[in-house]
Amino acid sequence: MRSCQANGNIEGLIVAAREAVRRWPDDENFMERYLYANLLAGREIELSLERTLSLLDKRPDDSPTKIAAALGYFRFGDIDMSINHCQGVDLNHCSPGQQAVFAFLAREGGYGEAVGTVLKSIAPDAKMLPQERDFFERARK
Repeated sequence: MRSCQANGNIEGLIVAAREAVRRWPDDENFMERYLYANLLAGREIELSLERTLSLLDKRPDDSPTKIAAALGYFRFGDIDMSINHCQGVDLNHCSPGQQAVFAFLAREGGYGEAVGTVLKSIAPDAKMLPQERDFFERARK
């Protein structure tokens, strides 16, 4: 999964994460990565959001899972629920790509002042998946 992430290979990441979930079904970190990758790629949105919300019930303070849920709601066109799930996110526990997704969602939700602060904390050459880079660029506009 790490090499797929580093190489920007979302397809490989989804396959590797799915296999990890199959092998270790009780590992919530693998599940979170699989669901986030699906939502990022715009795949299996309904099922991935449902599972993300179940995971969030078990770990309500998990910032990457909150961002995944927010992304899922955004994919459904529900910006209010998306912003609701962005509340209380600790970006110190998120990757630069997840921070970029958060910044984009904040912009879409009308929180422009938060966007600038988040974008300044992300190095322009930070490693991200192509879809995360797209959100980063869209947040900068």
